Amino acid sequence: MAEKVDADLYEFLRNHECQLYRNKHEEIIAWVVVPFSDLDNLAKILGYGAFDDGGIEVHMMSGYIALELNEIFESYGNSISDYKNCFGEYDDYFGKGEC
Repeated sequence: MAEKVDADLYEFLRNHECQLYRNKHEEIIAWVVVPFSDLDNLAKILGYGAFDDGGIEVHMMSGYIALELNEIFESYGNSISDYKNCFGEYDDYFGKGEC
């Protein structure tokens, strides 16, 4: 586990809907819902280069996108557990003893 998280990303996630789910391979996936109006803020946090070379896969809905966070966390040297306070259901997926 990394000792530090990106403070701007952490604050952004705390102010947006973040969820966890288990995919068909039983991997836990973190994702965030970002209204179109906040995409520029997210791009500033991640760096505009994050959208180069294939970009970031998103699910576009009416008025917002949903994007997976696992690879973003890993690119910062972090994991889901480093951002656990952004996910209300964290304990349901990892238990209360996980830090």
